[in-house]
Amino acid sequence: MEQMMRKCMVKKGYSVGATLLLMWGMSSVSLMGCVKDTDEELREEVQRLGVRALEPAPDTHSDAKVELGRLLFFDKELSGNRDISCGTCHHPRFAMGDGRALSVGVGGSDGVGPERKMGVEREYVPRNSPGLFNLNDSAWRVQFWDGRVEQYQSGELKSPAVGSLLDGLESVVAAQAMFPVTSRDEMRGERGDLDIHGEPNEIADAFDSDHLSIWGKITTRVMSHEEYRERFLEVYDEEDPNTINFTHIANAIGAFEEQKLALANSPWDRFLKGEDDALSEDAKRGARLFYGEAGCSTCHSGPLMTNQRYYNLAVPQFGPGKGANKPLDLGRSSISMDPADSYKFRVPSLRHVSYTAPYMHNGAYSTLRDAIRHHAYPASMLLAYDGSLIEDVVLQKSFQSREDVNEQMLSSLGKELSVVPQLSDAQVSELESFLVSCGDPAVESLEVLVPEVVPSGLSVDR
Repeated sequence: MEQMMRKCMVKKGYSVGATLLLMWGMSSVSLMGCVKDTDEELREEVQRLGVRALEPAPDTHSDAKVELGRLLFFDKELSGNRDISCGTCHHPRFAMGDGRALSVGVGGSDGVGPERKMGVEREYVPRNSPGLFNLNDSAWRVQFWDGRVEQYQSGELKSPAVGSLLDGLESVVAAQAMFPVTSRDEMRGERGDLDIHGEPNEIADAFDSDHLSIWGKITTRVMSHEEYRERFLEVYDEEDPNTINFTHIANAIGAFEEQKLALANSPWDRFLKGEDDALSEDAKRGARLFYGEAGCSTCHSGPLMTNQRYYNLAVPQFGPGKGANKPLDLGRSSISMDPADSYKFRVPSLRHVSYTAPYMHNGAYSTLRDAIRHHAYPASMLLAYDGSLIEDVVLQKSFQSREDVNEQMLSSLGKELSVVPQLSDAQVSELESFLVSCGDPAVESLEVLVPEVVPSGLSVDR
């Protein structure tokens, strides 16, 4: 702070002697307007780094389309067993997540969030529910922790549906909405499952790679309801219900997410727009650390506070694991097929992060403070991780404390972490204050988005 004050006064034309005299009386410095100048300098510096305030979503989508997407988002008709919706694991009550390390997907019961119970012979969803905020922002190009959905500069979409992704998707956000319904753990279920009515789950019968069949069967379900037929034909100006496919469903869900979850009134956004008093002094010191000495913005860059790239942070491994590497989750390498990408995961956005605990790709840390510390001390945090503190016994037993696994992760630790210095307790607190300031308090008022009823007549998670 003293260095900034000295710089400020010299900038104003005070002699070295006068500057030293004034430095003895900090109240005088404040009266000279130097604090305001340092605020402006902070704004100018982060703007040079490509940081800007977020903006509310423009009215890109019609109200009817957004409402259709809202109903679909909370309707369990999209799941194989009719027992889970998008909103179950992305619930407004939990900042569009579920407050859990790993989600309880299809087959679960008894509510949402930490209250939700695992079904018999089911597995946890292998990764933490990612945030859904500010997906309207044009800077978004990558979705999912492993980046399996990506939009190139040309507009071309890359996804797991090689060669079968339907035409007409309006954004990378809509493309993301195509895939949770195809996941057996998340929403689709297993062959032989019965739905909540005791009827066979026909969506689970398709081969995992047969995306067109899965999407077609879900669309048939949705369009069997008269209200949905009417809404789709109105929104998409179609005359024949048979022209509706899952792309229309995904576009509507994307419209809802883009329009209703674009929160842009955080203290940090207000500060960036010129409101000096929007941030506390602790938060301002944290911002200077974040974009300076602490090196956080090396990866958490730009308006979304993520460069959307992939790094190995040596996050403790637990959960069911994913794909052929179970019980491990090798992250990005399962998509790129490059062993060098093992244990790498996409950098998450830190917008509204104080509301979205727990943190990391598997929810390994329940507090921001510990997540920050892991970036500064990845090796010691990994080796000292206490698996007995994981949220339930099943996940505790899945904790991979093997020496060879730790060695693998640490041998390819992201070089980007080397820019993060050792952090004092005070610096961690300042960084935490800044990150809290990046959250819009409107996050706390999102339960109004949950509809009372949905066209299928199925129960709505409240």
